[in-house]
Amino acid sequence: PEDLERAVCQLCTVISNNALVEQKVISKWLEHISYGFYEVKSFLGTQIYDAGLKAEVTRKRSLSNGGGMGQAPLGMHYKGWYGALKFTELIIALDVIYKSYELSMFEMANDLAQTPLEETMWANLAKDSQRHLDYGLRHMRWYMDHHDRAYEILPIFVGRQEALFAAELVASAPEREALVVLFAGGTENLQA
Repeated sequence: PEDLERAVCQLCTVISNNALVEQKVISKWLEHISYGFYEVKSFLGTQIYDAGLKAEVTRKRSLSNGGGMGQAPLGMHYKGWYGALKFTELIIALDVIYKSYELSMFEMANDLAQTPLEETMWANLAKDSQRHLDYGLRHMRWYMDHHDRAYEILPIFVGRQEALFAAELVASAPEREALVVLFAGGTENLQA
């Protein structure tokens, strides 16, 4: 149905935009990471690739059935990504807070998929997000184990990033409305 198609296209547009910014932000950090952290740099390289794949597959999904691209997200949470002064702050913003939301969204979209192809797409994107979330949580554990003031600093990082992301979700009507239409199963079910 057209209303569900438009909602999926809007959701894909938001995801595609977020993925493009994710690529840029992580790429910016690669040159600042010491060459001694080869495994970290390699993993981030895979995350950059995954973000590019996510941007492309969701963009193509938006364009595939004539629905077209929707409105771009406000990007208020990008301030937290670009403004991270420490690598750990970036990982918390991107790989813990955002990926937690993204993983939940992909799993929900998979449950509401209209075709087997969409189910496969959402399931594969969820696997990538789960891998990034796992990395972010492991990095937080490493940070807690190796930094004396971690228990003072981490709540600041988490609080700042959660506030930015919550502001994005509250203010981003196109994303919120697309999710409502998908949850309702179409505009005719909105009242219920």
